[in-house]
Amino acid sequence: MVSVIGKGADRLRTAGRGTSELYNEIRYIFEEGGDQQTMSTILEKARKLAEYYLATGKELDRDAKDLSTKAFRLPGSLKYLEDDDEDDNKDLFLSLDVIEKIQKTRFEESVIKRSRYSSRPQGGFNGRGLFGIMKNT
Repeated sequence: MVSVIGKGADRLRTAGRGTSELYNEIRYIFEEGGDQQTMSTILEKARKLAEYYLATGKELDRDAKDLSTKAFRLPGSLKYLEDDDEDDNKDLFLSLDVIEKIQKTRFEESVIKRSRYSSRPQGGFNGRGLFGIMKNT
């Protein structure tokens, strides 16, 4: 997890350096003036920087989603959701449908587990005698 955060921090520092460089070039044009070629170069840098920000944002979203799904410890029946990349342009790491499926499956599995335990006999042998159903009197 720390390496993912470090990777994200590196990306942000790279983007910050690019933004700072672009800012200095635009400030230079305002203060000193510039020709058409200089303006075209700055616009191209701004376009590339915007693309970098968008790509970095998507990559950070993927990293966050991967960490989140691993932290959820998804049940076996929902493992396919770890690779679900259908909605790349969304605000949430996981869609509401996916979250609902996770909650429903976990609930169903807990009900099944509880029913298995409740159907077991309540008595047993602990090495010193019977306990539970039959008690020594």
